[in-house]
Amino acid sequence: MKIYIGYDYDQKPISLLMAEKREQADIAWAAMKDVPHRVEEIDTDNPNAGIHGLAFILTSEEVSSREYDHRIGGFTFREWKRGI
Repeated sequence: MKIYIGYDYDQKPISLLMAEKREQADIAWAAMKDVPHRVEEIDTDNPNAGIHGLAFILTSEEVSSREYDHRIGGFTFREWKRGI
């Protein structure tokens, strides 16, 4: 199985799929009405993938909307990024 990460025009990940072939991932994106600008493919069968068998696919951290806008109140959300 391979992992496919779809990115938007700003190079931010928009979806992560696992499939045998790229064509299957493309069909899934079409069904979701999503069109990635760029796709990264990770082969899980490749023994050289990652560092000592560990690959960081997506990580996130919780941030507050106050970090972007100084209004009173605000809300928290998860900001996702590729890797560490």
